[in-house]
Amino acid sequence: MRTHATSAAWAVRTKVAAACLALALVGCATVRGWDLLDRRGDFEASQREYTQSIRWGAFDQARRFVAKDAIERWDASRPLLSNVRFTEYAIQSNEFNIDKLTATVHVTYNGYKVNSLVERTVAENQEWFRDRSTGQWQVRPDLTVLSAGMAGTKP
Repeated sequence: MRTHATSAAWAVRTKVAAACLALALVGCATVRGWDLLDRRGDFEASQREYTQSIRWGAFDQARRFVAKDAIERWDASRPLLSNVRFTEYAIQSNEFNIDKLTATVHVTYNGYKVNSLVERTVAENQEWFRDRSTGQWQVRPDLTVLSAGMAGTKP
């Protein structure tokens, strides 16, 4: 049996729930950079695969992520890492710009040259962008930075 008091309470609860829902929807609508297409997730997967490929010395795999305008430089500097072994890496920070579809990732690699066995830490700034024609994330790496860092010199 419904009384006037329970009907009034029901009406108040309904209005409060509707107001909360409206506030939540307004809040979601005003969040800038809401990524409905999961572009950040796509980027993070590409960046992780590239960095892990470098760490494990799978340079042919890593090459798939290199921008077309940087392939020639990549191929020319790739032999510099032939005697380098990386032991680990860490992502220090990730600056993702959803509006421009770019990202800068600061990565440190630990590794050594096989002829010296002195472990060193090298910092790399990876500049990523999303190719508008293919939709793929690409990077313009500078392998001379990694090679020189492992040798204890400057590029």
